[in-house]
Amino acid sequence: MTTIVKIVFENDIRRIALQTENAYEHLIQEVNRIYSGRFPNGVQVRYVDDEDDCVTVTSNPELKDAFEMSDATLKLFITPKSAEEEEAEYVKVSKDGQRTAILTKQESKDGAEIVREAKVITPQEVSPPQEENVKSNFDKLETAEAEEAKAKEVAKAEEEAKAKEVAKAEEETKAKEAAKVEEKAKAKEKAQRKAEAAQKAQKQVERLVKASEKAAAKAKREAIKAQKQAEKAAKEAEKAARKAKKQFRAGLSSVFIKDLTYEDGVEVEVGTKITKTWLLKNNGKSPWTSEVYLGKLIKGKLNPVPDSEVPDLLPGKEGEVSVTLSLPTKEGKFRTPNFFLCYDGKKFGDRFWATVTASKSKSADHKLAEVPVEDKPKKSYSQVAKDSVSKTDVKKIPVKEPLGAHFVRDVNFPDNCLVAPGQAIKKTWVVKNTGPRAWPRGTKLVSLDGSTFGQDSTATIMSVVGKGEQYNLSIHLVAPLETGKHTARFQLVSPQGEKFGHKYWINIQVSKFPSNKELKSMAMEFLANKEVVDILQEEFPVVIKEIRQGKKLASIVEIVLTKRPELKKHQFVIFIRPFLQSAERFMGFQLDALVSMYSFWAMTPFSNGAIASMEEKSPKEKEKSPKEEKHAAKETPKKEIAKKSQVKEEVKEAPSRFKYEKELQHFAELGFKNLEAVKPLLLKHKGSVPMVFNELFPN
Repeated sequence: MTTIVKIVFENDIRRIALQTENAYEHLIQEVNRIYSGRFPNGVQVRYVDDEDDCVTVTSNPELKDAFEMSDATLKLFITPKSAEEEEAEYVKVSKDGQRTAILTKQESKDGAEIVREAKVITPQEVSPPQEENVKSNFDKLETAEAEEAKAKEVAKAEEEAKAKEVAKAEEETKAKEAAKVEEKAKAKEKAQRKAEAAQKAQKQVERLVKASEKAAAKAKREAIKAQKQAEKAAKEAEKAARKAKKQFRAGLSSVFIKDLTYEDGVEVEVGTKITKTWLLKNNGKSPWTSEVYLGKLIKGKLNPVPDSEVPDLLPGKEGEVSVTLSLPTKEGKFRTPNFFLCYDGKKFGDRFWATVTASKSKSADHKLAEVPVEDKPKKSYSQVAKDSVSKTDVKKIPVKEPLGAHFVRDVNFPDNCLVAPGQAIKKTWVVKNTGPRAWPRGTKLVSLDGSTFGQDSTATIMSVVGKGEQYNLSIHLVAPLETGKHTARFQLVSPQGEKFGHKYWINIQVSKFPSNKELKSMAMEFLANKEVVDILQEEFPVVIKEIRQGKKLASIVEIVLTKRPELKKHQFVIFIRPFLQSAERFMGFQLDALVSMYSFWAMTPFSNGAIASMEEKSPKEKEKSPKEEKHAAKETPKKEIAKKSQVKEEVKEAPSRFKYEKELQHFAELGFKNLEAVKPLLLKHKGSVPMVFNELFPN
């Protein structure tokens, strides 16, 4: 077997393998081989033990002990011996003559003899020359031992004399030494307690450090998890928005109905401006919103038409689309490019155009088209042509007074309301026409500087709003994907580009993960809606059926929303739907929803028509027939006295408190108002709330 050691000579460090048997001799051989010629007077070997002492090794047993004491790789420090440290050997025999030790000796500077290595041999192994040396040394040893015995006797006598002299002094100093020892012991104990306290404090600090590191690691993991969930939710919201946009685009369509003004081929004075109006119908599945605009096709390129008016129309409704055209200064027949309704840069529906004949004739009919008709009932071009308006009347049109508008209230989405990223919003304000004249048809709501979203959104008022009238002003917006607070600011603008009235804004808080308090507030608002309550009451049998079939809450909610899509627009539904798939987060939500639905069914506080208390009497019980009243009047005083005494006895016998009042209070906290119906069940099941629930909601 071999053992690995490190040898250090000057600045050189090496690892060598030594044989376990005769390791010291093998070490000397390896050192002389590696550092040939560097140790003319021999090798000195040392190592540092566990008490930081430098120990010299001169034999195989000593090196073996060093191996056993070392926990790691043993490091040996090698230095050359000086000329004075030359070794010599001599033989020492035991008294019984059975063991002989060949000793390597060395004399120090003061002449003292130092034994460096000993080898024990038996008498049979001693050679003849050595035998003579052994006998001689044995005689010398006997003489030395005799002299040593005499010296010991003399020393013993002297010591006894001295012992008597110093005994007294020792007794005196003994008390002092005992006091010092006791004091040292106390100091040592105190130091030990301090050391233990310091060690305990250090361990506590280490535990706190580990706990903080563990908490930091956990927080980091949770942050990474939350970030991934947020990214996933954002991707899903973006995907849903793209899908909704695609579906919306696919449902857009329009069909041309007729020309309302300037029918094809009509004669108009050259160089004038006319407003061409067409009647279109939304024959698609998607409504026309403020993002639908008018475009014209020129050389294969679709360009938006400025100052054009496209109304917001629901499917199946008809609306007017107008555009201002400037006629050439020369005579002739002219045709406009093809116009289309557009959304997101793509056209849809029928094409439509205008064809006019430009001439220098100035008929009253064509001049009439230039007269503003915002405050008058709308007329078709044929009706306008029948009216006779002179040139003088046109010149006498009065100067228009300024428009006015004041904010009245928010209809929905109040300030700092919570919305989801990418959520479609239809914001509505109630505004009032406070100006001296009506708002003309074509008045728009446009975005103002300082908005953080909705900059491209506009809304057009397609009807005339008279003086003093209130109007529900709405605009379609999409919440930003970035969380935080966002603001969109708007103002009304006349068809001539004049901004007027108050400024309107919407402040929203975009959040992916509403707090429990916010979610609870939205849920209570959701449940306080009478229409919602009525729907949930109607769908309650379906919900119970799906629960009995073992379906998850997310699937049940989707079934209800498919049948009742009007519930999808509520904020609570918008926020809760993306998270219903995570069953771990909503393990208790299914039961809560079931209890809430049962509350609707049982006419609890969320319903407007709660069941009357069992103690209240029905109208039939309160009303008495004339015969009963007559019979009651004929009752003798004795019967009345008996009834009064009976009532007193019943009052005395009435229990002061229900037996399972605590369990009944639990049902009251869950929203149950008809507690009288719960009492028999609690008595039946001896106050077991789970068994009452099992009977109320059987599997």
